[in-house]
Amino acid sequence: MADPGTENIKGFGWRQGSALPPELIGKLISENYIPDVNEDEGYFVISQDCDVVNRSLTAEPYCEILRFQKVQREQGNFMDGKNPRKLQFKTSDSDIYECSVHDKECIPRNLLNGFRPLETISLTPKIVRTVRLWLAKRYSRESFPDAFNDRCRAVNDPIKKQLKARGEYFEAIYLTIDSMEELSEDKSYEITLVGCLHLDIEEGDERYLQAESCMATVSKLLESCSGIDVTDQRLESKETITLADLDFLKPWDVWDYLSVS
Repeated sequence: MADPGTENIKGFGWRQGSALPPELIGKLISENYIPDVNEDEGYFVISQDCDVVNRSLTAEPYCEILRFQKVQREQGNFMDGKNPRKLQFKTSDSDIYECSVHDKECIPRNLLNGFRPLETISLTPKIVRTVRLWLAKRYSRESFPDAFNDRCRAVNDPIKKQLKARGEYFEAIYLTIDSMEELSEDKSYEITLVGCLHLDIEEGDERYLQAESCMATVSKLLESCSGIDVTDQRLESKETITLADLDFLKPWDVWDYLSVS
């Protein structure tokens, strides 16, 4: 038997990615669960589906939500979960929304029971999956030796310029690095760069050529840093990178430490 306060949650259609209606947001503000929001802001559910509809409030008393804001300009470097702090996504009606990983709130789950999700904002399964992976990335992303990051710092600005102009073509940038140790100045890190392209970018088209030029420039910039040797750089489609590849390819969160905006 469902606990009182949960009986309507599943039937009303609440799930991960459901947007909160204005009436519920107003109630949460009035009861000091969340801060005030502007007209172009809202919240959607980020708790996992089974937790959202759990019949026991003892087992799952709370629901996590994340604030979003409608924005006018798409920034490719915030799309697809590339930046671990900011995310942009585009809904089926082509509206663009932006989230910050710092804008999570936790609310009593039983409050969902008296409201239906907002139907005018629809997050597709692909968007929900992107949000889920983006949130997990906050805790699971790779870290590299301080010595490696320090050597890259000399070319931060020109790399940032490249990615602001052409970073939208990449799902991610991976690298292999021959050592995760803090190497002394007389020893070099040997790395390979792999640019993972969106599925719809094919070899030879203009976007491919732009991505290819971007990777070549980033490679040359890194090669110019003392103590970094780029042994190879290449482009791959998302569908050609295998699970075996990911055993040694490490996501390079260049969008994070460069603070691309």
